Amino acid sequence: MHFNILIAIAAMRALGAVNAQEVSNCERSCGNVNITYPFGSGVGCYYSSDFLVTCNRSSGTPIPFFGNSSSNIVISNMSTSKSELEIMMFVARDCYNSSGPAGWSRPSLWLKSMRISTKNKFVAIGCDTYAFFRARRGSAYDGTGCISRCGSNSSITDGSCSGVGCCEVAVPEGMSAINITLSSYDNHTDMIDFNPCSYAFFVEEGKFNFFSNNLRDFRSTEKMPMLLDWAIGNSTCDIASKEVDNFLCKAERNSRCDENYRGRGYRCRCHEGYEGNPYVGCNSKCYSLVTWFLYFIFQSLLHQSLPPNEILDHLYSADIDECKNGNHDCVHISDCKDNPGNYTCECREGYSGDGRNDGTGCIADQYQDQDQSMVVKIAVGK
Repeated sequence: MHFNILIAIAAMRALGAVNAQEVSNCERSCGNVNITYPFGSGVGCYYSSDFLVTCNRSSGTPIPFFGNSSSNIVISNMSTSKSELEIMMFVARDCYNSSGPAGWSRPSLWLKSMRISTKNKFVAIGCDTYAFFRARRGSAYDGTGCISRCGSNSSITDGSCSGVGCCEVAVPEGMSAINITLSSYDNHTDMIDFNPCSYAFFVEEGKFNFFSNNLRDFRSTEKMPMLLDWAIGNSTCDIASKEVDNFLCKAERNSRCDENYRGRGYRCRCHEGYEGNPYVGCNSKCYSLVTWFLYFIFQSLLHQSLPPNEILDHLYSADIDECKNGNHDCVHISDCKDNPGNYTCECREGYSGDGRNDGTGCIADQYQDQDQSMVVKIAVGK
């Protein structure tokens, strides 16, 4: 019996060793955001300075910034399994009153190693609005935009963003810099009472739903969630894998290089049947099942307290806690609730939806955001 107990303990320790991750003195979280490798808070914690995360606590509430806090790029979520970073991007605005122009802002974003995800939409709100953006893609500059017109508030359809009160366009692939331009045709004349401003912004698809009251009340919304794509370095899988010491996708980590990725750099993915952070180490999806089995065998051998049928019941009900290990698809403003064999995403108070990135997400009745400083570059005028 003692021999069997030692085998069980040794096996459990061996399985637990797979979970070893970053250096122990590295920050693992900042506010509500988990900091996962290749991102990190300093030398020895990140893969390179391109993945620096600065946790600013000067306001009393920890705020994670991408790069230095002076960048003003606030991180709201990050994913290693999808190679995505969610940031809060400023909203452009162009406002008027009965006397004429009453203030404007035109944010711009410049990225060194990341690209703006095609999972975003470029959205404009207003009844006297034309909005477009100029974007850098490689060495070239491209641009697109949309026009939104309406004669009265009564002509607006909630939930529709087809050009009457709200318009949207898809985001081209490979953009590393954007500059938003926003203006009106008639200075919002004859509509100041229900639509004094035009707005334009990039937003993650599923994170914004247009309502007619946005024409009047959207001014309090300063930022919207926007997705960035990332990869490691500039080399493809074939070239990067030759630099064995620096290559992050390793067989011993149960990860592989994503051959289907066609962007700059390379990405790691867990092998089929494994889950976790492919840049650190992937665990077998059977991990929880085996751990439960060994645990109950250990308990039974030591205490003789569990009959075989109860051990089998626990064995077959063993479940991977996606919420605990972070391998879920809940948006950052929802709470993950583990269920046997699955999980649910529950939107927090003041939000509604299914809480999932691949679903309706969580949409606020009146979107509110942290009061932070200005973005990388933002022009403001009156």
